Amino acid sequence: MIAYQYQATTRNGEKKVGLLEADSEIIARQRLRDQGLFPLAITPQKTSRLSMPGQRVSKKDLMMVTTQLSIMHRSGLDLAESLKNVANQVHNRKLADAMKQIVNDIEDGKSFSIALQRQAHIFGDAYVAGIAAGEASGTLGRVLERLTTLLRNEVRLVGTIKSIATYPLILMFVAGGVLNALIFFVLPQFAKVFRDLDRTPPAITQILLSTGEFVRGNIPLVLGGVISVVLGFMFLIRTRQFREQLDRLMLTLPGISKATQTLLAGRTFRLIGTMVQSGVPLLDSVKLCRRSIRNSCYQKLFDSIETELTNGRKLSVALSQFRFLPSGAYEMIATSERSGDLGGVMELIGEFYEDEGERLVRDLSRMFEPAIIVVMGGVVAMVVMSVILPLLDMSSTSAY
Repeated sequence: MIAYQYQATTRNGEKKVGLLEADSEIIARQRLRDQGLFPLAITPQKTSRLSMPGQRVSKKDLMMVTTQLSIMHRSGLDLAESLKNVANQVHNRKLADAMKQIVNDIEDGKSFSIALQRQAHIFGDAYVAGIAAGEASGTLGRVLERLTTLLRNEVRLVGTIKSIATYPLILMFVAGGVLNALIFFVLPQFAKVFRDLDRTPPAITQILLSTGEFVRGNIPLVLGGVISVVLGFMFLIRTRQFREQLDRLMLTLPGISKATQTLLAGRTFRLIGTMVQSGVPLLDSVKLCRRSIRNSCYQKLFDSIETELTNGRKLSVALSQFRFLPSGAYEMIATSERSGDLGGVMELIGEFYEDEGERLVRDLSRMFEPAIIVVMGGVVAMVVMSVILPLLDMSSTSAY
């Protein structure tokens, strides 16, 4: 199957832009006619360039570019000139080269959306579809503003989650460093003390001494075991069965499921809402969102949505079948469908759930931080006490 981007008109002369999967362009045109659309242009989606190793275009880079294009477009500057100016200011070489190629394509007579389609591997299919819809409907400025808001919120959300996760990771790193210092530097000294005194240490102390001696004497074996476990987990997580179980666990495990459900729902609703508001048909918006949400449970949700929409039923019918969606989402979507403002309401719902998800993640972090401190402190204290207390006991015995 090949993905095609199409521009078509209805019998009333209304322009439609979207994506369609078909085995060939002829079949794609026939499917559009079956839907009552008259195709104007059909372009296969291409990824004409391969990503160069070591180069990456971040969401922050895309946000800055989109923001600048939106401002320049609002000020009335020519699109090609705006792209040139922004390309000269971009520090990411890969993104700058892509934008210069877009400028060359526009100067050769191609439309902005077609030129952007050739760089879809950088900008993403949802971005390209939004621009194409805005260009076809004459609302490119508003689409750029919506894409700017979408990218800004995504960058903020990722930054928030990273900052929340940083402190617990630092605590774990420090605790691991302390344990390594005890195993490789402190325990050998205490082992000598016990041997010099010709005393048998308590069982827990002996276990720690034996463990430390084994690790120090078999470093290649231990490192090989750790690497094997890591590689095994990496292989396992690539399997479909394990991935499905992990995705289901993230949405059902008590303690974290509510935060995960809320964040994924917010991301899904905001993306679909932004696409619909930009002029992308609902079914195409769902297909684009499918490529951004990797969770296998949500992939089944998207399958159900596509089936219901293809059969002429409403979005809310599909949503009502899945329990991992936040309570209240179904009712709000159903209300928006009756009011005729599905895109706008979905954007608002997405924004609400993303903010709520951030709050829940912060609350989880506040609970995990003291728990990590207590656990790590307990482990270190156990190691220290298991070595120090026998020595104190021996010193008190010898004093008598």
